[in-house]
This record gives sequence, C-alpha cells and structure tokens, in this order.
Amino acid sequence: MNGVLNGFGGRLFNKVRSGQGLAYSVYGFWNPRYDYPGKFITGGQTHSEATVPFIQAVRSEIERIRTTPISPAELKSAQDAVLNSFVFNFATPSQTLSRLMQYEYYGYPEDFIFQYRKGVEGTTVADIQRVANRYLQPDDIMTLVVGQCFGNSATSK
Repeated sequence: MNGVLNGFGGRLFNKVRSGQGLAYSVYGFWNPRYDYPGKFITGGQTHSEATVPFIQAVRSEIERIRTTPISPAELKSAQDAVLNSFVFNFATPSQTLSRLMQYEYYGYPEDFIFQYRKGVEGTTVADIQRVANRYLQPDDIMTLVVGQCFGNSATSK
C-alpha cells in the first residue's frame, strides 16, 4: 500500500503533485514499529491558497485506494520498489547489526528477512484493498495544518 501511494510514480505524487499541481511535495506512508502496528501519515507542502484542495485531493486518494482495486502494474511496481530498496536497510555493518539486534529483541524469527521478502512477493491486489479498508479509516483522519498566520495581530504589520 505504501508503494502504491508514495514516492515518484505513486498515486499521491502523480495525482496530487503532478496531475493537479497542488503540492511542492506530497507523501504518505504507514510506518509500523516492532512493538505496535504504527500509524499511516500523509503530508506535503503547498501554498496557502491550495491548502483545502490539497487536503481534499489527499483524502480522495485515500478513499480511492480503499474502494477501487489497484492495477496489477501498480502492484508490480510497488513490490519491485520495496524489494529493491530493502537491501539499503543493510548497507553498512552498523545498520545490519542494529536491525538484527531489533529482530532479536522483539523475538522475530531467524528467517524473518526471507519471510518478509516472500510476503512482499506474495502480496495481491486484493491484499492491498483489504489492508487499505482495515487501516485507512476516513472517520479517524486527523488533519493538522501548519502555516504562516496572517491576521490582525501586532506582529502582522
């Protein structure tokens, strides 16, 4: 799901940034941790006038991945991106040691890396939609907007 929504070629980049021109940058990712399921976070940078359309466009893409199956090409591209980038988690000895220590600490199986790869390779279009429906709940979305304030305060002269 991350790979379909995020990065160059992902839906958020293609639709919100390139297609609609609503953002300087846009991203979305689910970041699970070893000891809890994590959160799905989206964000981006836009100009003030595009804030509401930007938020609406991101929410639209979240709804679309929940309700419309992704294409086989999107799945293949996302799988390739995940599998090809996984090696960078082990690029240095310290990264490898840190990751292996975390796996040991949290009780991951010794062959976790191979299970992970097999799981990514075995992911289906239906899996993506099932996960999107389970974890991307529109009623639970919290929106935070940060920007420059233009008001009647003494500092806005």
